[in-house]
Amino acid sequence: MDTIAKYMTQDKSAQFIFVDATDTVKEIIKKTECLPPAGICLGQAMLSCFLIHELTAKGEKRKTKLQWSVDGPLGNLYVDVNEDREGRGVITNPQAFSGKINESLGRGVLQVLREQGKVHTGIVATKGDVCSDILEYLHQSEQRRCAMNLWVNFDPKSKDLEVDKAVGYFFEVFPQKDPLRLELISTFWEEKLNELGSLSSWSFKEETNIKSMASVALEKTGQLTSENSLKFACSCSEERAERALVFANKQDASTDQRSAEIVCEYCGQRYDVNLNKG
Repeated sequence: MDTIAKYMTQDKSAQFIFVDATDTVKEIIKKTECLPPAGICLGQAMLSCFLIHELTAKGEKRKTKLQWSVDGPLGNLYVDVNEDREGRGVITNPQAFSGKINESLGRGVLQVLREQGKVHTGIVATKGDVCSDILEYLHQSEQRRCAMNLWVNFDPKSKDLEVDKAVGYFFEVFPQKDPLRLELISTFWEEKLNELGSLSSWSFKEETNIKSMASVALEKTGQLTSENSLKFACSCSEERAERALVFANKQDASTDQRSAEIVCEYCGQRYDVNLNKG
């Protein structure tokens, strides 16, 4: 089961949010028919969206949306998470392959929309890497002292080259009254996380990926403060497909299409839309 969990450090000066979205990312990659280069970027974007969403995990009708508008070969990328921690995503060129597995998204902009009653929007220039782009947004727009690590791994031994891990963490130091204490805590964790390196080099020996990451990062001294399940879900419907067809007709005055098969780009669901019914 996919899970996201918050842990507090023993002295309550900082927190980790660990996410295991392996099944969700696997489902998204399957439905969008991504090759590994696009799948890694889309999977990392989904992980980061779950993590950012969890930063404001209170209240109803919450939604977090991340949209990359970029010039790289993989094209634009979009993911979102709703109040039930259901995620979905899509990338423009899922089959693109230029000879590199770890492909850059390219230059452009990242737009972050966080809905919770009001809509809060932030825009930053992209560097082509999902994790770096998200950290740039958090540093610029929210002034957070934080770090993030994301890992999407394709198993070369699997029959269909499937994802066997899609995990990540978000870490931040809470504001302190004493500026020197803040610097000392930040420096300690910066050096520790640099020493631990990429998640691909961490030891996953516990019964779950979440517990494995928490054990490595916190050495069993952290306190679990919340834990929730995640899953893939799409909000498409026949009604939305009908609205899309009506909108397309309004945009193109030369056509009056009354029926069409519309395929959801997120989940692949097909809808036979007939505007003449009734």
